[in-house]
Amino acid sequence: MVKILDIEEKRRHARVPIHARVNLKFSDKVYSQCETKDLCLCGAWVNGGGDRIEGDLCEVEFNQVGIVNNRILTLRGEVVRAVKERGVGLVFYDMNFSSYTSLQTIINDGSDDVFKDAEEFLDRISIIEPE
Repeated sequence: MVKILDIEEKRRHARVPIHARVNLKFSDKVYSQCETKDLCLCGAWVNGGGDRIEGDLCEVEFNQVGIVNNRILTLRGEVVRAVKERGVGLVFYDMNFSSYTSLQTIINDGSDDVFKDAEEFLDRISIIEPE
């Protein structure tokens, strides 16, 4: 299990302009077929869900065919910014190791500086072994 630290902190890492299809699953509503504007190993901007409020938790399901072996990638996210009629800024706060490596592959494919992106992420995580 990978836990992201400092989820209350404002975005401070560069994001890669990656347009992937995602579903945002909140406890009371699902936003289907939204598109990411940008993405990093710590979070994403998603066009859609702008009526949410900061602190709302969701599952982020990447469903674009062909992203990583046609697997659906699911992460947990928290809304850290919401702009009505535009979208939400999410920070990823929980993902398993398989999801981390899949997300890293997506980022690496679109990144100009793979090592910088990975280094920024590793500064903010704690890997927890299953009990």
